[in-house]
Amino acid sequence: MKDKHLLVKKYLEQHSLVESNIRSFNDFIEHRMQQIVDEINENINNEDVEVKLGKIRIGNPNVIEADGSITNITPTEARLRTITYSAPVFVELNVTYGEQSDSAEV
Repeated sequence: MKDKHLLVKKYLEQHSLVESNIRSFNDFIEHRMQQIVDEINENINNEDVEVKLGKIRIGNPNVIEADGSITNITPTEARLRTITYSAPVFVELNVTYGEQSDSAEV
């Protein structure tokens, strides 16, 4: 039984319990989100309007305060204030209608 406890202790010294969750989240943010947008991009065009989705950008985690101001926030602060730790997500958007074209980050 001591060997099992020692084995678990040694494993946890080298690996975090949440390491796989963190790796999975980072992969989603760094790769999968863009892949999803790229796949959606193929399905949103018709004869009259062409819509192209571009690169995704993730802003800094922030919170809208009671006075309407936006301030950056840390995970610890969000936890202490019992508020959501979140960040805005933006995507480049290019819309073409006939000869007219317009681009924006939304």
